[in-house]
Amino acid sequence: MNINDIVGLLEENANDIKQAMEYLRSGRDARAVASNNINEDIWLSHCLVCIVVRGSNLMTGESTCSKLWVVNLAGIERLEKTGVLGERRLTESVNINRLLSNFENVIDALVNNRRPLYRDSNLMHVLQNALGP
Repeated sequence: MNINDIVGLLEENANDIKQAMEYLRSGRDARAVASNNINEDIWLSHCLVCIVVRGSNLMTGESTCSKLWVVNLAGIERLEKTGVLGERRLTESVNINRLLSNFENVIDALVNNRRPLYRDSNLMHVLQNALGP
């Protein structure tokens, strides 16, 4: 799986905080939102932000690179409680719940020193280097 194959995933380079904030606003505005019987506004798409900071020591030439992941996952409650109608919304709900289950399985495997199955979702592939081996 190549992360460049994931539909909707963008990589942008920001050279200052103003540019970074513009990218964040653009990503927020592109997220799918809906409502159901439980919540007035729910996210139907995920938001992943990876902040990469690179630095160099001008005296020694040594360089460093650090990553910070900020992840806001879409969320769906039990289908019978949400009152979701329509084939498309039902399919979205099922897919989101499946992804959240995959995420839970990866975290459970890591906590219990088992090998996680990152192949079960594109999101897990993207986050693999942040979660563990």
